[in-house]
Amino acid sequence: MLSPNELSKLYEIISDENQTFESISRSFEESFKEVDKLRMALSLSILINDNLLNITQRLISFYLIYLMTKNHNIEIGPFLPLIIETIRTTKYKSEINFLFDLLNNQINYIYSTIKHFLNDNTKNSFNKTNLFLLQNLYSQYLNEKSTNTKMNQYIRHVLY
Repeated sequence: MLSPNELSKLYEIISDENQTFESISRSFEESFKEVDKLRMALSLSILINDNLLNITQRLISFYLIYLMTKNHNIEIGPFLPLIIETIRTTKYKSEINFLFDLLNNQINYIYSTIKHFLNDNTKNSFNKTNLFLLQNLYSQYLNEKSTNTKMNQYIRHVLY
């Protein structure tokens, strides 16, 4: 999927915990063209799904997927099952908190470093409201998937 050069650039971007969310976005935009973004998002989702990334890399990868899909409806997007499964299975409370912020479109700490975010978000913010949101999003996703043939074809290429 990715050339060795692209993979190397991507790995460099997702591996530095001392960069801010804003600098990650800037580095990514400078390194990759718009036409490459779907391949990048797919590659990152595979790396996340196969547990080939540490927590810093996972968080940055989810952030990049968010950036690549924020102009689309992430709530019914093809990455929703990966996000839901990660929330259900991760052992990192900071990752759960980040993913709920992502789903709620509340990424408002772009000037924080990844390391700072990981250290400051060790308490679990999972509550009944979040559980309801998660169930509602997944129901929307299943409904959209069953009624949209084009989405079904697209999802087949994204999901594991």
